[in-house]
Amino acid sequence: LELLNQKKYQDAISAFESLEGYKDSQSKIDDCKNALLDIEYNKALELLNQKKYQDAISAFESLEGYKDSQSKIDDCKNALLDIEYNKALELLNQKKYQDAISAFESLNGYKDSQSKIDDCKNAMLDIEYKKALKLMNQEKYQEAIRAFETIIEYKDSKEQIKKCNIAMVNIGDIYTFGNYHGATEWIVLDKVGSKILVISKECLGFQYYRWNGTWEGSGMRKWLNNEFIKEAFNTSEQQRIVSTKLSNPATRLDGYMVGGGNDTVDKVFFLSIEEAERYFSSNATRAAKNTEYASLFGEKKAIWWLRSSGESIHTVTCVDQEGKIDKYDHWAADELYQNGIETIRPALWIDLSI
Repeated sequence: LELLNQKKYQDAISAFESLEGYKDSQSKIDDCKNALLDIEYNKALELLNQKKYQDAISAFESLEGYKDSQSKIDDCKNALLDIEYNKALELLNQKKYQDAISAFESLNGYKDSQSKIDDCKNAMLDIEYKKALKLMNQEKYQEAIRAFETIIEYKDSKEQIKKCNIAMVNIGDIYTFGNYHGATEWIVLDKVGSKILVISKECLGFQYYRWNGTWEGSGMRKWLNNEFIKEAFNTSEQQRIVSTKLSNPATRLDGYMVGGGNDTVDKVFFLSIEEAERYFSSNATRAAKNTEYASLFGEKKAIWWLRSSGESIHTVTCVDQEGKIDKYDHWAADELYQNGIETIRPALWIDLSI
């Protein structure tokens, strides 16, 4: 007992054990052991209060569940996690997003770590999005498209790519679209919003006109908007071709007029006389060559059809090999008398936003 009172617990335990159960010796042994545990517990508490959490964890673990040791171990572990969490927050606030992501990921879901990881990723995406917008505003459209493609699902990147594609196309540009006996190039004649009016750069081939006095009832119109459109354009491209209301004014000749017929709505068409004059600044710019395929049916320099009437109800106006508008002698009413040298140069409106 004297050793116990002097807090010489290990010696007291040995002494009580030598008594082999005399009186309450076993109880006293337990008191000594608990006193020793309490000393170690208080040491561990001191380490915790000094924020020496790793040492405190080791100390509490050695107590093998004494008092609330397990709870204190959890407190230490949470305190260590909280230190790392605050470090990760600091990295986030410093906009070191990649480092912050790594730090939050190491926390394995502690607090709102996953939410913070998402915040970092969104912040990084936003940086790239703003870079892409800047390129777009600088009219560096190809670079902007590549930048938006790297963040394709972020915000409205897909729409911005469409805007870049639209902005890149200007009047006078060559635009490749469809395939009619080879990839087809088109000259951009006009642009309204996201829509462009194009005409084939070269004449594409021979086709009987089957003119009945107006564009509206001609076999050519039916062929262009059925067989040709299906052969020249895939399903996706066809969806981008805009149905267009066309006026078909009468053709003015020396001393008389030849009617042009009703307005029509078409996807593919030929230019009228007025449009051929409006969209081309000179005969030279209006003149066209035949493609290699079209050259099989005529000369390399092309004569191409318009949709306006010629000098009679049996003829149609053309653009000759020099680019001049020719209203005479181009028979189109039936195959028997058609010259067979006039070729097709289609026009159409394309919606670039689709």
